[in-house]
Amino acid sequence: MKTSMFLRVILLFGVCAIYAFQCHMGGPDRLSSSSNQGPRSVSGTMDSDMPNEPGKCFAKCLIPDLYKTVVIDSIAMFTGKDSTNIMFAERIIQEYHKGTKWVKKKADKNCLSADPNDCLVWCLVEENHEQISIKYLEDTNQTDEWEFQTVTKEVLVKDGGYSEWKEVICQNKIDNRFYSNLKNALNIRGYDTDKSNDGFTSVDKGALVKFQKDNGLPIGQLDVETLEALNIFSF
Repeated sequence: MKTSMFLRVILLFGVCAIYAFQCHMGGPDRLSSSSNQGPRSVSGTMDSDMPNEPGKCFAKCLIPDLYKTVVIDSIAMFTGKDSTNIMFAERIIQEYHKGTKWVKKKADKNCLSADPNDCLVWCLVEENHEQISIKYLEDTNQTDEWEFQTVTKEVLVKDGGYSEWKEVICQNKIDNRFYSNLKNALNIRGYDTDKSNDGFTSVDKGALVKFQKDNGLPIGQLDVETLEALNIFSF
């Protein structure tokens, strides 16, 4: 009986020793493997294109079409109010595709001229027209009320319409002060926000998205590119 008990103790000790050895050899490797698997999507499956940079936050943003402004010409435009005795020449500008039209727009947000007309340019924007007629002064000796205005068009540089990972501000850096700075930055650029709420409402999100679309920025998130465009650097 004593011998049988002694053998059982020896056997139990041996089993524990083997188990401890396996845990010691295999444990750290398994822990390292699981901790270095990289980021996963919300569904739990691996997202191979998700950035993996410690200390930074990322989100999928909609990438818009990328355009650049090309100068076509500079023509003399009448700036007076009474054009009764003015003889105009007419220029037909053929558009490159349907769905655009020529309109006057402010060329530079920082234009300092006392005359607002100095800050205007002709731009090709989306509309359902094939061509546009521009009346201008071929003979500038008729009046002193004229100025040269630039004729431009928007050229598609890169197609958008897809989602891409962009760095965004991390949640722990967002508070009411951040929202206040963000809304003030949008307001001074002409994008109306919800002034009755300290947080970030659907009205504020709409203003942010409109700013992003107007400036060719990633759409839908508080991404770093958008915050830099708004001169907000608290990230």
